[in-house]
Amino acid sequence: MNFERLLQGASKPGFNRWKLNVGLWKMIPFNYPHRLKLSGVTDTEVHVKIPFIRKNKNHVGTVHACCQATAAEYSSGMSILRHFSPKEYRLLMQNISVEYTYQAKTACVTKAIMLPERVQELKEVISKEGKTLIVQEINCYDTEGNIVSITRVNWQIKAWAKVKSK
Repeated sequence: MNFERLLQGASKPGFNRWKLNVGLWKMIPFNYPHRLKLSGVTDTEVHVKIPFIRKNKNHVGTVHACCQATAAEYSSGMSILRHFSPKEYRLLMQNISVEYTYQAKTACVTKAIMLPERVQELKEVISKEGKTLIVQEINCYDTEGNIVSITRVNWQIKAWAKVKSK
């Protein structure tokens, strides 16, 4: 499976997006039982759907806080990987924080945004310094459009050529 090609082809619903979702469940087995799905992919946005199923609910019957955080991290990482090839760059989550604003009583969707201007800025910094930090804010919406959580993820993006390993 060519991950990059599938991710680029996921902008249209259909077989490629389905194949990418199934492949990601195998590559990231933690997400498999939660059935998190890439539901919308464009050059600027990545949406991840959280189904309202038993495995995603907490003890009071709403979408679990950790499931919302996981979906936000997922959409954020995929929005970055659309622009930064994992063959050329290492993506490492440095920090995550979540603010919960409303009870999630229905299925939800996270939306991560990565604007082309920002991508260009980051690539310029990486070409000069070999790495950069990016803070991304991801909103999670319920089916009625309420923002149920706001997640901030700090990522380190580093050129593989600059990665030192023992």
